[in-house]
Amino acid sequence: MPVLASLPQPDIKQFFLPSTASLPEADQAWVKMDVSPLNAQDFLVMEGGESAVKIGMRVFAERIKEWNFTEADGTTVPIAYENILRLDQGDLKYLSSQMPSMSANAQLNADQKKS
Repeated sequence: MPVLASLPQPDIKQFFLPSTASLPEADQAWVKMDVSPLNAQDFLVMEGGESAVKIGMRVFAERIKEWNFTEADGTTVPIAYENILRLDQGDLKYLSSQMPSMSANAQLNADQKKS
């Protein structure tokens, strides 16, 4: 009888974001994110008819476990789809490159465009 594999264990890593690299380390933005391989659980966040970009942002909202972003009044910004959209585009590109499955998919898409 076949045995169904377990979901991968989370692999949480901290990343300092490029948009704040020129600031003192104490003032830099960071994200703690699960970089384990993508699996079916990541796609439970999909809603019918969503674009690939919107799905990717929802996956980020699930994968990011902690960050140090605050509002002007000092309250922590919740990790949510709406707030992922507020991130610097360069930071999003950097974070996606840190997820092996997403960066492999991006390279595949780039190679397909060349054909």
